[in-house]
Amino acid sequence: MPSRHLRAASRLLFAALAASSAAYAAPSYRIVDLGTLGYTESEGRAINASGDVAGLLHDVAYNGHAFVTVAGQMTDIGSLGGRGAEGRAINDAGQVAGTRHDIDGLGTAFYYDGTQMTQIMTVQSSGLGLNSAGVMVGGFATIMGGYKAYQYVVGNTNFVGDLGGRNSEALGINDSGVIVGWSQTAAAPDGAAHAFLTRSGQAADLGTFGGASSSAHSLNAAGQVTGCADAADGTRHAFRYSAGQMQDLGTLAGGHTACGLSINGRGRIVGLADDASGAWHAVISTGGHLRDLGALLSARDRKHWKLLDADGINAKGQITGTGILDGGFVHAFLISR
Repeated sequence: MPSRHLRAASRLLFAALAASSAAYAAPSYRIVDLGTLGYTESEGRAINASGDVAGLLHDVAYNGHAFVTVAGQMTDIGSLGGRGAEGRAINDAGQVAGTRHDIDGLGTAFYYDGTQMTQIMTVQSSGLGLNSAGVMVGGFATIMGGYKAYQYVVGNTNFVGDLGGRNSEALGINDSGVIVGWSQTAAAPDGAAHAFLTRSGQAADLGTFGGASSSAHSLNAAGQVTGCADAADGTRHAFRYSAGQMQDLGTLAGGHTACGLSINGRGRIVGLADDASGAWHAVISTGGHLRDLGALLSARDRKHWKLLDADGINAKGQITGTGILDGGFVHAFLISR
């Protein structure tokens, strides 16, 4: 028979393995409130490799400014005298792409170089993606009457190859210049939009899960993409696209809609999804499925936060997004392991 010492050692080893397995299955995240700089609310929209965040500050009427955080310190970067602005992408140099709104609500794309915000277009437009070279993407209203995806490089704006429909918008770009977004198609110029991926000017239709439409929101250096796509039953599912295959990440249990908003270099995805009651939750992909990110917070933090969406994730696994703090207003957050 095994010795008493061997049995004791075996029990200790089993307990250690069980604890390790439990920790892996249900990691605990730490959350930090990024604050509001005196505004009523704040929302986190993007994060870079250093954990710096871009987003927006606003009052209850959505009047406000864009912000960036550097080393945990939030800075108001303004709105160019408009009604509001939001940072939608931030690269490792601290440059920001975003959209500002004039007093009439017209949105125009802006670029922030780390010290100064510049409006890059005067027509209706959006700034939504930015790579490390400072190449910016979004959409703008054309003189032909449509709304088209563009890329902006050192004062030059060019059309992005899309699927040939009347309207399109670029939502993300990686350091290789590969671009993703949504586009109506040549077959149905005014019909449902499909997710697209453009490489070297050639656009590929990523398709759907049997439903009408889809959109691609983010991609990593390896060209893996996340977004959302309609299923044949009318629900909308988050997806991961890799090596020509679209993987269905589904929805939360009983939910109708889920969307992947950001993907990091390890292929980990964050986004948002509703539940059976219609309430929205920030979500994260684990093992090919979506999990409620709020459920992975510590018990103490779960008492204070209701996470609504997760908009950005970096290589370290740091996450930014928006949540309701202590049952009151929404605040931008930074989550770390």
